[in-house]
Amino acid sequence: MWQTIGFFASLLSIVLGVHFGYILCNDHPAAFLMALVLARWTYLGFCDIQALADEDIDTPPPKLYELSELDAMAALKETLTYTSLGDRWWHIRDLNLDDGRLLASVNFENEYKRFSDTHFSTERIRAQSQIVLIAEVTSPGAGRVSVRYRFVVTATYERRTATALIKSIQEAFHEALERRSAKKKSVKEGAAV
Repeated sequence: MWQTIGFFASLLSIVLGVHFGYILCNDHPAAFLMALVLARWTYLGFCDIQALADEDIDTPPPKLYELSELDAMAALKETLTYTSLGDRWWHIRDLNLDDGRLLASVNFENEYKRFSDTHFSTERIRAQSQIVLIAEVTSPGAGRVSVRYRFVVTATYERRTATALIKSIQEAFHEALERRSAKKKSVKEGAAV
């Protein structure tokens, strides 16, 4: 999103840069060169904002749940096993119950079309993407666990689809952990009565 805004902002900065560049130096080629430099820096600034937004999505803050480590790991594994992403599935690569770590990945490809020549023929571009999930479950004590996620995205063309998948799996994890935590609370309250 920020890169798209950056593209249009850089076009606007070309127009403004040419105008003010011509006022400063009274030379059209120099004004155009100044406008191109301004447009490039504007676009790079918006790319940096996009990278910061992606970093916030890839490493969300840890959340606390009223569960044991084993219950939390079971909920994460169950969610990854039974959550389909259309024709894509998460593959659990490593599940270490002793350290409380889970490693999973999903690979997918998107197909894009673009104009390839002056006769307006199109060519297809297949972009490969991969998301690697590293989940860590730690117990700070008192029957609570802290769940921390880190996503590593490798995308050859764009990461919009990967961002949507990351948000959907984070919501699925939160719902599964909350459901299991509520079930455990109700069992404890039923046993206390």
